[in-house]
Amino acid sequence: MPFNINNVDVTVSANAIFGITAAAVGGLINDSVLNDPDIQKIYLNTSAMLVWEIEHDFVGRRDLALTYYPSLIEFYWFVSRTFSLLQRKVHRTQSVPEPLETVRRNFGVVLQEHATNVIVSQAKEEGSEMVYFDDFLGDGDFTDDGEPEVRGEDRIFTTAMAVNTLVNTWTVFDYAKGQTSWITEVPAVVRDIVKKATLWLTDNATSGKYKPWNAFFSGSFKGDDTLPVLYPFNRFEYLNGTKIPLNATIFSEDVLIGFEGIVSEDKYQVMLNQTRFGRRTPMVFKGFNSGNNSFPFWCSEAYTYATTMLALAQTISVTSPGHAFNVIPTI
Repeated sequence: MPFNINNVDVTVSANAIFGITAAAVGGLINDSVLNDPDIQKIYLNTSAMLVWEIEHDFVGRRDLALTYYPSLIEFYWFVSRTFSLLQRKVHRTQSVPEPLETVRRNFGVVLQEHATNVIVSQAKEEGSEMVYFDDFLGDGDFTDDGEPEVRGEDRIFTTAMAVNTLVNTWTVFDYAKGQTSWITEVPAVVRDIVKKATLWLTDNATSGKYKPWNAFFSGSFKGDDTLPVLYPFNRFEYLNGTKIPLNATIFSEDVLIGFEGIVSEDKYQVMLNQTRFGRRTPMVFKGFNSGNNSFPFWCSEAYTYATTMLALAQTISVTSPGHAFNVIPTI
């Protein structure tokens, strides 16, 4: 663990919530497990943190919140999986026990309001019939003449994730009919974007025009602005427990630098303005393609194609003669 402390990553947290939820809904664990005070505290507190982060756009520091998984819409999709799973359960049994119902309700509000608005705002039109979504891979390049160049190397992946997230958020599976249907409150713009994004995927996913890349995992440090030692800490010691003054400039693999406990907002703001290791706390995220910062990331073309097939399959499942469009996938 970097600097000998545990990281908090909202995507890891979202997957933990999904795992616990799936285990409870699927019968792998008994619902009574969630009545355990410690388990319930972890489940509710972690899900509440996810809701807060989405509502506040990670306080403008996506690079710190999405520590290992830098893709924004992928994170939305991970959260939407839990909501969709709970929606299915409610539709089948009319209810779910607490604290599953609390998570279903809170995730539904933040996905249908804030996350949906972010996704809709990021849709880019291609003609009048299609839209697509970009993240950051290949979009910070330059030509030999120094002109900006947008390559859209994660465009297929990001577009598929947008479709998957919107379908999870705004549809429910009807067990009686054996099909997925839009919920009655779905905004027309959501249905329109799903339609146009799916058509874009149908035309482009296997066209060879775009790289089927993604940054599904990455190194935690993304340049100097993300170094944990530049942010407020109140625990500074050697691994043997020997305390080090908080204003010291000692730094090695044998020290622990982290934050313990809770601090007031006012005190934290004071701490943010203090100098550490000769530098002030970086306050602004300038984008993954800015400056001279670099970081390693892991890419899986298979993951891109799998999520694209999922997007097409989910779109087909929500279409019927009574719906607005039908799609014949080319994958």
